[in-house]
Amino acid sequence: MSATFFLSSLLGIFMLACCAELASRCFSRRPALCHALWLAVLIRSLVPSIPLIPAGSSETSGAGLPLLFLTESTELSSIPGVGIWGLSLIDGLLILWGIGSVCFLTRSVVRSLSLRKCIRLGQSADARLKAEVSRGARTLGIEAPRVVTLTSIRSPFIYGLRDPILVWPESDTSGASQARSSIILHELVHLKRRDTWTSWIEVLAVCIWWWNPVVRYAIVQSRRFKELACDTWVMEQQPEGRHAYANALIDAIRIRAPRPMPDELLNWMGSGARVKERLRSLYRTRQIGRLNLHGFVLMLALFAISLPGLSFTSAPPVESVSSELTESQRAFLDRFDATSFEQLQQRSEQRIALNANDGQAHYEYAIARSFFNDFRGAIESFQRQYDLKHSPTYASYNIACCYSRLGELDDAIRWLRKSVESGYNFPLQIDQDQDFDNLRTDPRFRALIDELLAQR
Repeated sequence: MSATFFLSSLLGIFMLACCAELASRCFSRRPALCHALWLAVLIRSLVPSIPLIPAGSSETSGAGLPLLFLTESTELSSIPGVGIWGLSLIDGLLILWGIGSVCFLTRSVVRSLSLRKCIRLGQSADARLKAEVSRGARTLGIEAPRVVTLTSIRSPFIYGLRDPILVWPESDTSGASQARSSIILHELVHLKRRDTWTSWIEVLAVCIWWWNPVVRYAIVQSRRFKELACDTWVMEQQPEGRHAYANALIDAIRIRAPRPMPDELLNWMGSGARVKERLRSLYRTRQIGRLNLHGFVLMLALFAISLPGLSFTSAPPVESVSSELTESQRAFLDRFDATSFEQLQQRSEQRIALNANDGQAHYEYAIARSFFNDFRGAIESFQRQYDLKHSPTYASYNIACCYSRLGELDDAIRWLRKSVESGYNFPLQIDQDQDFDNLRTDPRFRALIDELLAQR
């Protein structure tokens, strides 16, 4: 993962989360819209950024400069970014990220399997409860789910995707028939809204971005507005039952189940603080519990705006590309008291004209030619440097770099092995050299690195 790609994802998530937070405060009476926006934040966390320009358009003409033009006397311990066991800090953080994601995913799978096993032990609900569920399903225009009762829960929930099950507490907390009807309708609204599917988006988001506080906050807000949206929908259907429904919420807090269910479940009760908010919401007027077309368009628009990546920020104007140099390239020019690679090339040509056996002049001339992507010419000059026995180890290494850039892998491997046989023994630097990207999948390249590592 490149730094640009990573920052693009973080920026997109953060920007969309800010919009969702602002909308949550401005449109608090439209919980369905707020839930949709927070859900869009979670979906954005699972979608990569879209670059605005091709990846190759920001490359300079000196992108193919062989790595060793600055490292002829570099020891392995001084290579930037190489830490213990040959891992850079970034590599270590990525490994830690992966381990955390695997742990969170394993925990979610284990909880889901345990819950499924627990539900299988449940008893089929009585005929009266099934009849009430069927009536509520007909009201919403959906198919009635299967209903089972469990003793280990204190509030009902919907479980399953293709074959959903309404799990009901065996000790019914909603004494009044009106309250029970409202609670049943609340759970069926979850089914109508496909909340069982969106819950898995929350699980995937927390598994991938378990360390990201913005994503964790988005999950909390998504669950919060999900419940508020269902409550509002129920009150639109049964406004006369708000008092009984509020009492059922309060009574449910006092019950302590022997084995609480995981937080990821669609639980109609929620925490104590959330219950207070839901109680206040029950008595608010002019609330909208459904997502209309305007809200859906707003969600899509904000999501689309957050998709473009940061790649455009790294693309300089075309006419100024050739004049911009990296810090390492400038350092190289300073090392040889040159202001540009054009000057370096002209000066080395003059020296070669005066003395054709000047190995250092051939080396500088080869570097200048490689800066302008003239790898054939650079190979000729590095070859001459090699024949003159002027730093042959590094000359052969640079020849291998040029052949790799040209895609001539056999010659690249051959010259890289010559460099190793003449004393080059820095396997981690070879492995990190971008000039060898074309060799990554070649088994001979990996075998050569493993051979060097075994000798250390």
